[in-house]
Amino acid sequence: MIKLESYAKQIVFLLDEYDAPFINIKEGNLQVVRDFLTVLKGLDKKIHLEFVTGVSAYCFKDLISGPNNLRDLTLDPSYATVADYKEEDLLKEQSFYKQKINCLASKKSLPTNVLVEHMRFMYNGYIFSTDPNALSVYNPWSTLNFLNTGEFGN
Repeated sequence: MIKLESYAKQIVFLLDEYDAPFINIKEGNLQVVRDFLTVLKGLDKKIHLEFVTGVSAYCFKDLISGPNNLRDLTLDPSYATVADYKEEDLLKEQSFYKQKINCLASKKSLPTNVLVEHMRFMYNGYIFSTDPNALSVYNPWSTLNFLNTGEFGN
């Protein structure tokens, strides 16, 4: 049961990996998620923003018959860089990321540009748009792991 009556203001609702129950292929999970999101739809006056993430558009399309207020932004050019790192963000002077990159380059005895080239090869290249000129972005999970550990990995 979801109760939002006590909230004076609208809330932001984030649901990450909504499709995990489908990927695990358990009977009835589609209906459970559809029912849950349909309940949220009924609370739209209390919800300022819903942001639902997942890796499977197929599951999302199956849910539309209940919570039909959701919009698939997967390939919408307006949102192509909303959930990832643009290279300019990582290399902005005085940023946390730039400081980490400089520190890691120094520890590895590499010029910063060589380290960035390797990062680009490993983690840049995600494109969430049908626009052929769309900006590619860095995978946030892998990039953060690298910046935290200093170890390249998939």
